This record gives sequence, structure tokens and C-alpha cells, in this order.
Amino acid sequence: MEDKGEGRGRKGEERKKGVDRSKWKVVDTPQDASLWPTLAVTLWLGWMGFLVKGSIWVVFFTSPKTKLVWLGLCTLSLVLPPRFPEPFGRKIVGAWLMTNAERYFGLKTTVEDPDELELCSQTSALIFAKEPHDILPYSVFCFADSINRVLPQKNISALTTGAIFQIPFIKQVYSWVGCSPVDKKTFRRKLERNESFCFVPGGAQEVLMLSDMRGKSSTTKMTTEERRKEEERNNAIPLYLKNRKGFVKMALSTGSPIVPVFAFGLDKSYDYWIPPGLSNVSRKMGFVPVLFTGRFGIPFGIPKPTKIHVVIGRPIMIPKITDDDQPKDDTTSLLSTMIEKYHAIYLEELEALYERHKHDEGYGHRKLIIF
Repeated sequence: MEDKGEGRGRKGEERKKGVDRSKWKVVDTPQDASLWPTLAVTLWLGWMGFLVKGSIWVVFFTSPKTKLVWLGLCTLSLVLPPRFPEPFGRKIVGAWLMTNAERYFGLKTTVEDPDELELCSQTSALIFAKEPHDILPYSVFCFADSINRVLPQKNISALTTGAIFQIPFIKQVYSWVGCSPVDKKTFRRKLERNESFCFVPGGAQEVLMLSDMRGKSSTTKMTTEERRKEEERNNAIPLYLKNRKGFVKMALSTGSPIVPVFAFGLDKSYDYWIPPGLSNVSRKMGFVPVLFTGRFGIPFGIPKPTKIHVVIGRPIMIPKITDDDQPKDDTTSLLSTMIEKYHAIYLEELEALYERHKHDEGYGHRKLIIF
């Protein structure tokens, strides 16, 4: 339980920094992990396990005819458009999946300044840069238009790894819940159309860091200070953001505000094992081949019904920088300078957002480490 004196001191610091909790819009859904919410989350996030186990079963234990049918269904899914059948897929199935996922995870959202977000969205697209990635960054579902608590009058899509859209069945399901590939072409097109979106800048690289942050049990005697540092490292949350500056460059090209977002509870979703030496492989594949178990200890299963709290900070106003704005006789690029400046501001605001909410979520002993 939080120390009352500590809580009062923290709120005093917030007042000094201009944080006004009276503006916060908090929506908290009662958690319900009964049959229907569990079924919905299985249909949404359980496809990887179904494909892995189904493929093994078909290959080794079925007739040639069954193998042919399985291959045909997978091929058909890959050939069909992502949102097939439209509008049934997104407006009916996708909405049902998301509203039940909201109950399964007991979704709680805190928008620190909803009025400012609404004002910014009237003139430009907003880039919601959410952390952390963890095993699966499924917390982006809070931006789904069927339950959108951030900008109720706007559709916000979630940009995820393009590898997802190369996998049969998953390709359609993720499209139904409002996902699109996170590539430069999609990124730029949405900004030019003033379409807001959410994505995870740290990406799959953060998954590799999860195992790296785990301390190994030492057989040698450790000093109190060494043990404290090891415990601090084990509890740290790694974010791969120091060199993730492309989204800031894109924001500067259109003058689109960047909104820091943090999701609490993701790290309680899965138990996992990450094989060593997968850094280069994961970059080429677009995701990390990790072995994980979810609810009921099922391999590649659905997440445990842990409560998810997504906090959305205030927008960072970004100026629009064009080629005409850059001095031609200056060896130092104005654009490069501005990228460094606003990338640093984003990191600072993200850490501040985490610090404001971590004690309420039981993360008071945990720090962010940015790589």
C-alpha cells in the first residue's frame, strides 16, 4: 500500500510541474474473464497457437485430402483482401472481439488532457507512440473505434508489424480490429490524410531485451549493493528508443503532434523463453520467434486475464519543417537538429508519464531503462 506522505509529496511535485489531475478522464471497465470474453480473446489472439498446433496435426496425423483442404484454406486467406468480408468483418466481428477484450482485460484508460487532444485532432493527425512492446503489444486495442476512449469522434488505427499480414487468418482478424502494417508508406499516407494512429516505436527489439534484463542467479556471495543492483536490473522495463527517431522525422514533415502513451500490466500476460542469438533473425522477420505460454499454461495461448491500464499523456506540439525552412548555406541540418530536440522531448515526457502513474499501479520499485 502506498505511503500517504509519499502520495502527498508526489502530488505536490505534480502541481509544481503543472499537472492538473482534475482534467484527467478515467474510464475503468470491471474485469470479466468468463466464457464469452475468453472466447473472443481466443479468436483474436489465439490464432498463432491454432496455426502452429493445427499445422503439426495436419502434417503428421491426417489424410492427404485433409492436408490439401488445409493448404487451400491457408492459401485462400492469403489471397483474399485483409478486411474480407467487409463490412461484416470489421463492424460486426471486430467490434464484438474488442468489446469483449475490454471486459477480459478489465481495461482502464486515463487520458490526461482530453480537451487538448480533441483540439489538436481537428487540424492534424496525432501520432500515439505507445510503450512498452512486451511479448505482444495487444494493449493498442484501446484505440479500436468500437471502444475508442481517446478520441470518441475519430477513428484511430493501430500500426503493427507487416509480418502479421503475411500469416493466413491472422491477416483478416487483425484487420477487422483496426490494424494496418507499420511501414513508411502507411505512416506517411495516414499523416497526409490527417488520420491518427497508434504504434509502438520500440518494436520487436524490446522483446529480445526482456531476457537480457533477467539477472542470472549467482553462486558467489554478493554484497548488499551488488544484490540491490541486480534486483533493480531484474525489475527494470527496457525500452528500445534511443535510435528510434524515424517517427519524429515523419511528424516534423507534417507538423503532427506526438502523444506519449504507456501501458501497465502487459508484463504479467505471459511466461516466456527467448532463444539466444535471434537479433538478426528478428529484424529480417519483423518479429521475434519466442516461445511463450499464456492462460492455463497453454503454449502460444491467449494472455492471462491481467488488468491493463493505458495512460495517455498530453500531446507534444511538433512544428512543420519543409525543405524551404532549411538554410542552404548551413552545414548543420535544421531538420536533424529538430529531430534530436523533439525525440529528446518525447523520451522525457514518456518517462514523466510513467513516473506519474507507476506508484498507483504497483510499479513504484521499477524503473525504465532506455536503450
